[in-house]
Amino acid sequence: LYRVTLPRCSEVGKFLCFTGTVIRASMVKMLECERIYVCGKCGHSVLVKADFEQYNLLAKPTSCPFETGMNGERCGSAKFAALEDPDRAPKCRDYQELKVQEQIQRLAVGTIPRSMPLVLEDDLVDVCKAGDDVTIAGVVMMRWRPCSVGTRCDLETGIRVNHVRVNNLQRSNVNLTDDMRRDFFRFWRDHARHPLSARNHI
Repeated sequence: LYRVTLPRCSEVGKFLCFTGTVIRASMVKMLECERIYVCGKCGHSVLVKADFEQYNLLAKPTSCPFETGMNGERCGSAKFAALEDPDRAPKCRDYQELKVQEQIQRLAVGTIPRSMPLVLEDDLVDVCKAGDDVTIAGVVMMRWRPCSVGTRCDLETGIRVNHVRVNNLQRSNVNLTDDMRRDFFRFWRDHARHPLSARNHI
């Protein structure tokens, strides 16, 4: 589960945790994560969610899956239009991308550090900046651009992050001296029989 090197393509779909250094952080954006399309033939609505593996593409449905009439036949129409409802606000979420590099001091001598893009969503955005040492937990996933005839597929391995911990902030904000440590243990030792009263005193 935990590692000091970035995952590889063979580990797609696995939940991993690793430590690295942020070398680039994008601006926080608003990402539309859902959109409703309406069939031009039968009028049914189809909810489409952003596809992470296609760079959050909100693609139109290829055919209408709903049944029309009593004989159970599918509509099958390929004509769709995005629903425009002034009373319904679009569903969006905060979105940010980072690039994290392996820490040189943790690698073997002569090894070139690799880098990998990370995707942060919702309350995880804007918690770190370039230069921070972070511990990341997330799922390794593949992303690709739309394919076209005669061109190579553009594939990219990335991580959809579930948790971020900034390690350098912990080191800078916590500065305990020996006297403070002794006072802390002495206080709780003296109030061992009444911990709630000690908490209220603090």
